[in-house]
Amino acid sequence: APGAKPIGVRWIDSDKGDASQRNVRSRLVVQETKRVSELESGVATFAATPPLEALRFLFSLAMTLARPAGEEWVIVFIDVSRAHPHCDNVRRIVIELPAEAGFSKDHVGVLVKCLYGQRDASQLFEMKVLEVLSEVGFAQGRFSPCLYFSQRRKARTWIHGDDIVTLMPRSGVASFVEGVSKHLMIKV
Repeated sequence: APGAKPIGVRWIDSDKGDASQRNVRSRLVVQETKRVSELESGVATFAATPPLEALRFLFSLAMTLARPAGEEWVIVFIDVSRAHPHCDNVRRIVIELPAEAGFSKDHVGVLVKCLYGQRDASQLFEMKVLEVLSEVGFAQGRFSPCLYFSQRRKARTWIHGDDIVTLMPRSGVASFVEGVSKHLMIKV
């Protein structure tokens, strides 16, 4: 809301390395907490969770489906890097700037992209995935918004957070990965 107090931010450091080599990552996180209900605030925070049985079903299909035109089925695992900052904000969020930005406390920032810690970050990422997968030929499932299917690609996809698991013929992997990587930073 105009004139509202800016939301605080802080740095979160995490070590993604192991005992032999550290790999510290720092992320700027918005400290947006749920002070009022979703109904009062008008900010929906729901993001779907996929059924675990659907992932098990993908593995079962990989072993039992007939080979498409003699090809083999493969399961592609994609991890989206820095998932939330891929998303455009749909509401105006004003934050305090971190000291490293070099501005006085009189300055604030308006988020154009989503940051971790936003109440609606997961939901915004879910909508981004729908946009990207629709562009590469997938339709969202009716049973769960975390399941996708592409008749043209003969592919099935299961999504949990920033992890994308897809069963498809080997010949389609390169174009699928290329299509997704045009919009999202990924590791395959």
